[in-house]
Amino acid sequence: MIEKPIRRYDLDWLRILVILILVPYHAAWMMAFVPEFSQIPREGFGFTLMRVGVAFPYLWGMPLLFFISGAGTCLALGYRSPGDYIRERLLRLLVPLLAFMVFGAPLIAYFWPDMAAGRSLADYFTHFWPTGLQALYGNGVALPKWWHLWFVAYLLCFSFLALPLFLFLREPVARAWVARLATVLDKKGFIFLAGLPLAMAWGILSLKWPAASPKNASWTYFGYHLLLFLYGFLFCLEGKFQQIMARYLIPALLLGTGTAVGTVAMMAHMPEHLMHTDIGYLAIFSGLRGLSTWCWIVVLLGVAGQFLTTRNRFLEYFNRASYPFYILHLILMSIVGYYVTQWNSGLMAEFLIFSIVSFVLTMAVWEWVIRRLWLLRFLFGVKESGTVI
Repeated sequence: MIEKPIRRYDLDWLRILVILILVPYHAAWMMAFVPEFSQIPREGFGFTLMRVGVAFPYLWGMPLLFFISGAGTCLALGYRSPGDYIRERLLRLLVPLLAFMVFGAPLIAYFWPDMAAGRSLADYFTHFWPTGLQALYGNGVALPKWWHLWFVAYLLCFSFLALPLFLFLREPVARAWVARLATVLDKKGFIFLAGLPLAMAWGILSLKWPAASPKNASWTYFGYHLLLFLYGFLFCLEGKFQQIMARYLIPALLLGTGTAVGTVAMMAHMPEHLMHTDIGYLAIFSGLRGLSTWCWIVVLLGVAGQFLTTRNRFLEYFNRASYPFYILHLILMSIVGYYVTQWNSGLMAEFLIFSIVSFVLTMAVWEWVIRRLWLLRFLFGVKESGTVI
C-alpha cells in the first residue's frame, strides 16, 4: 500500500492566506471597478490607493493558487492511481462548478448592477431555471456563467490536460531531467529565468486574445495559469527547488517590488482589459508582469518554507473551510454590497463594513449551514477528511 506523502503545511498556509484576502480584495475591486456598484465618487487619493490595492495581489494571488494546485497534484499522484485522481477531480471540481452555475451564478447576477432589470427575485429565478439556464439578464448576457469559479473551471481542464505529462514526469528518466533542470536553475540568478516563459506566454497570447476577464475564458489567462500549474508540479517533484527559493528570498523581494511597481504603473495607462495597441508597450508590460508574478511566488514560498511549516487548530479548521469559503464569498458579497453601498457612508467606512460583514456572514453560513449538512458539503466539494484542492 502506498503511503500518503508528508503534508506540506507551508502550501496549506499560503492557500488559506490567498483565499481569505479575497474578501477585502473583491470589496475593493467591486467598489473601484464595477460600474454603478458604489455611489461614492471614484476620485481622490483614497480610490487611487484602493485601485493599487487591487492591482498588487492581482499579480500573484491567483497565480499562487494555481501553483499550489499543481504541487497538490504532484502529491496526490504519489499515492493515487490516475483513475482515482480523475474521480476525485470530478467530485471536487465539476460537481461544485455545476452546482454554482445552477444556484449561485443567478443569485450573484440578480444583485449585480443592471443585471436583473428590476425584476423581483421570485420572478427572476422562475424565468432562469425553466429556460435551461439561458435567462436573459438586463444587459443581454446569457447564462450559464462561472463568475469567480473560473479558477475551478480552469483547474478542472488543467487536471485532465496535464495528466499524461505529469504521469510521464514521475517516471525515473523524466525525474532525472527535472533534477538537472534544478541544478541549472541553482546557478547564480538563474532561478529568475523561470519568469521568462510566463512573460512570453502573456505577451504572445495577448496579441491574439486580449487578456479580458478570465471568467470569459480568455486563452491568455488559460495559457498563463496552465504554465503556473506545471511550475507547481515541478516544484513539488524536485525538493531542490524549495532550497533555491529560500536562498533567493531577498533578491526576489527586491526584484519583485520593483517589477510590481512598474507593472501597476503601466496597468494604469492600459485599457480595461489590459491590452495595449503598441507592441513595444505590451512587450515591456508582459516582461514586468511575468517576472513580478514569479518573484512574488518565490518570496511567498521562501517565507512559508521557513516560517509556516507547522499546523494548529486554525490551519486544520480552514483547510476544510477554505474551498467552500472561496465558492460562497462572492455570492454573499453581491448581496451585502447591494445594501451597504446604498448607505453612502464614505469610502473607508463602506469598505470596512462591506468587508467585515461579508467575511462574518460567509463564515457563519459555512459553520452553521454547509458544514452541518452532508448534501451541501458534497455540492461544495468538501472532503470529509478535510484535504485540500
